[in-house]
Amino acid sequence: MESVQNFIDNLAPDWQREACQLLLDTQQTTEPTIEGAIKWQNPYFSYNGQALLKWYCAKEWINVYFFKGMQLDDPHHLFEDTDNKAMRTIKLFADSKLNTEAYAELVKEAVVLYR
Repeated sequence: MESVQNFIDNLAPDWQREACQLLLDTQQTTEPTIEGAIKWQNPYFSYNGQALLKWYCAKEWINVYFFKGMQLDDPHHLFEDTDNKAMRTIKLFADSKLNTEAYAELVKEAVVLYR
């Protein structure tokens, strides 16, 4: 997870660094066995060797992609609408307030798909 932490530490000290740190802290607290790496110049996370989720940090937003997101319940409506048959995305902006409890539920549910 050191490479992901380095990625976060190298972001400009603004909302994206704070948001990414919150995402990482929530993921690690929820499921410490999730593995993180940098792929395609952005954080990528796996569980049991399977792609779990990835982040994409654009200039104005952060996308959090759940690879099997269509199989997850989203009672808190964190996911964006999509036509993708498998993946679902949470989009964060500078003024977004991440519901960490709801995010943790999605991470837990996603991990269960790989057990």
